[in-house]
Amino acid sequence: MSRRRRSTEPAFGSDSFLDVVANLVGIVLIIIVLVGARIRHLPQLLGPVPAQPEPRAAVEPEPVVIDTSKEEAEIRQAREAIADLQLRLLESVKRLEQRGRQRVEVEAAVRAESATRGQVQRALEAQQASNAALQAQVKDREASQKPLRERLAELNQAIKQLEQRPPERRALRYHLPVSKPLGAGELLFECRGGRVSFIDLQALLDEVRLKLPSAVEELSSKWEVSAETGPIGAYKLRYTVVRERSGPLDTAFTSLPPAERRGFSYGLDGWEVVPIWAVRGETLEEAVAEGSRFRAVVEASDPQTAALTFFVYPDSFALYRELRDLLFERGFVVAGRPLLMDAPISGSRKGSISRGQ
Repeated sequence: MSRRRRSTEPAFGSDSFLDVVANLVGIVLIIIVLVGARIRHLPQLLGPVPAQPEPRAAVEPEPVVIDTSKEEAEIRQAREAIADLQLRLLESVKRLEQRGRQRVEVEAAVRAESATRGQVQRALEAQQASNAALQAQVKDREASQKPLRERLAELNQAIKQLEQRPPERRALRYHLPVSKPLGAGELLFECRGGRVSFIDLQALLDEVRLKLPSAVEELSSKWEVSAETGPIGAYKLRYTVVRERSGPLDTAFTSLPPAERRGFSYGLDGWEVVPIWAVRGETLEEAVAEGSRFRAVVEASDPQTAALTFFVYPDSFALYRELRDLLFERGFVVAGRPLLMDAPISGSRKGSISRGQ
């Protein structure tokens, strides 16, 4: 709470003004009474007025000389005193007017200071209310953070207990470095982003076979035709069908179109798997769970006839090892093909055959 300051300057009151006016009026009345008394006794000082003698013929009246210098001096002094008092009265009135103006200015300054003090008081009250609200928010946050701190303490205690435990020993299983080429029944999987997804290459190639007749018509005037299949699962297939160069002219002039439009052989030159979704497949926990897509594909395959090839990207080697060990236990032949992050999954008739363990 703010304290009101007491003003040390004397306040201008109307009582002092009335006292001064009353004193001046009293002095003026006294002077007027004195002057009136002097003027009233003036005939006595001058003496009785002599009676007018009867006129006489050829006799001139003697002049009467009255000495009024003393009275005139007193009157002049009285007038000078009155003038002096008038001047003093005017000066007093001016001083009173000046004090009145000063009083008005002081009152205006006091009102302005009171208004400013009121604004400051209101601002202080608003600041106090804001501080109270902030303190309430701080208390609420401290109350809400208390369970988090307790949970953090529990986690730290659990971490300390885990650190005190002896390290678990995990048996690593190494398989003999003997491989064999994979034949029919090869299943393809992609391991990328910590997820495994099935590539149904057989279904994609079946769709390519259905589209070959339309490609043959184009190959009558071209050496190769490129196209894409529709999406199957999370992938589609981009492939290239080429026409075989049989005649010597075709081999010699590779930049020219085919010379003969009939009686040629053709074949699938290469393919590339194109993913449709950025996030695809299942995590390790999802893949090994009941009802997963990965388990459905694996359980529908025979370990004696099916082989599994994993295209593994650098961020999913741990996932591949876990799946490989799981499949080894079930008797599957597993092959792993490491790829760079920007390398696509592709194949061609000039490529190598996958080998599995």
